[in-house]
Amino acid sequence: MLCRWAGWIGLVVLGWCLLGCQEQKTAAREHRRMPQLRQMAQPKTSDLSEPSSASPCSPDSGRRHLCQGSEAKLRERKRRQKMERYEALKQAIAMERKRLFRKWRSSNRRGKRKVLAQASRYMADQMLTRLLPAWLGVPWVIVDRQGPDESDEDFARRKSQIAASQSIENPYGKGVQTHCSLLITTTLKHLGLKVERYRLSWQLSSNIIQTLTFRKRLKWLIRKPMSTFLQHVKRQGRGVYLVGLDVHTGFVVYGRAPHPTGRKRPKNVYFCHADYGNSPQVVRCELATQSPVLTSSRVKVLGKLFSLGKGKLNWRLARAWLLQQPIRTIGRYKQ
Repeated sequence: MLCRWAGWIGLVVLGWCLLGCQEQKTAAREHRRMPQLRQMAQPKTSDLSEPSSASPCSPDSGRRHLCQGSEAKLRERKRRQKMERYEALKQAIAMERKRLFRKWRSSNRRGKRKVLAQASRYMADQMLTRLLPAWLGVPWVIVDRQGPDESDEDFARRKSQIAASQSIENPYGKGVQTHCSLLITTTLKHLGLKVERYRLSWQLSSNIIQTLTFRKRLKWLIRKPMSTFLQHVKRQGRGVYLVGLDVHTGFVVYGRAPHPTGRKRPKNVYFCHADYGNSPQVVRCELATQSPVLTSSRVKVLGKLFSLGKGKLNWRLARAWLLQQPIRTIGRYKQ
């Protein structure tokens, strides 16, 4: 009898021991899982603020060359997308020209003048809002006449090198460069005008303006203060002008000039050109009164290209664009 009770007591004690060991194992297992549970319960916002040590682009990962390669591919993809958008812009301008031409052909005399005025304002709008902003920031390259100590072979070699670097028709191409007159002729060609791009870019600035505007409407300001120049521009009305200086040329915009970031500028007189007087030497639009190249020039030749509001229109240029008439270059110089 006594042995039977001792056996039952031993079984009970053994059961309690087994149960205690199982509870200890379960507690230990849960204790080991607590960090994982806490990490799962926390929001993953910290991953956005601090890079993980296992990230392939972290400085300690040893894969910086892979990250640089991916960034270069991304920049190349964006550049190609910009090139495609610029080509699509030129095609859209050509389609709009065809639409206006059909409208002009089916209109009477009074309607034709309205279509020409609409075409002139459309060209001015595309120039300021689409074409010129794409060229802002393009590097400027020096182009001079043949120097006194420069042989004909050296001058021809230098011209061929410059022409090769400027042969790209798209401002987002690799190695594209421009200079003051080439910026004018290239943007006008992309606008749809039948201009001789390279030959016209090598002419004197006065010949460029006479080629694109009415000769009788040219305004010569010689040794005049800057205030006289601004008064004449504002008297002619809002629009896009060409100005020829001592050794430079560019666009004068009376209105809202384009900005690299796309934001709107206040209405004023701006000078858009391939700037060589400031650093960096790139295409930019700046206030006319703050441009050292414009204010220091003794000679200023002004001609109006497009009108943005009320004022005299350049009927000759609008008709040449609408009918796709070739524009003959004034000047004897050939590249």
